[in-house]
Amino acid sequence: SDISGYFEPVYFKLATSKAVIDDSRYTSLAEMGEPEKKSGEAVQNKTLDKDSALVKLSGSGNIIIREELLIFTEQKQANIIAEELSPFKGEIVAPVFMENKLAFLIILGEKLSGDIFSNEDINLIETITNQAAIALKNALLYSKLEQHIAERTDELSRANEYLQKEVIERLYAEEALKKIRDELELRVQERT
Repeated sequence: SDISGYFEPVYFKLATSKAVIDDSRYTSLAEMGEPEKKSGEAVQNKTLDKDSALVKLSGSGNIIIREELLIFTEQKQANIIAEELSPFKGEIVAPVFMENKLAFLIILGEKLSGDIFSNEDINLIETITNQAAIALKNALLYSKLEQHIAERTDELSRANEYLQKEVIERLYAEEALKKIRDELELRVQERT
């Protein structure tokens, strides 16, 4: 399903592989493209620290809906999380896990229709987060594979250079031995 035009866009950086591994920060990006928006400007340069209440609650694995925060936490904590969501204009937070570790968050704004999030919406978002996790894992594996291939190619190049030098040295040695043999044969023939 295409979700463009379905939720108010809040673009959230999916984190570089280093950030995913370090689990250090989650950074929002400026809105990409020029979609029409109902409520304000794009989010720019906002961050959530790994120790933020929202990131900690996201570690539970549940999709968090701003309107339902009290289901997951007490009032004081719900207020803190709502405040952390405000700069992002986020209404729903979907955690994405890789190898049982929180990798990044997808933060979506309100539905353009103004309706509440239905079970179908939540299922769609869960599918998206699962696919995002698989895509990120595949990208990281591909990156590791490329790095391994580059390292092996470098090792093979060095081994090839070494072997080429060995072959050249062997050819020189064989040439020198042939020269000595030819000289010895000449001396033997001269004596006889």
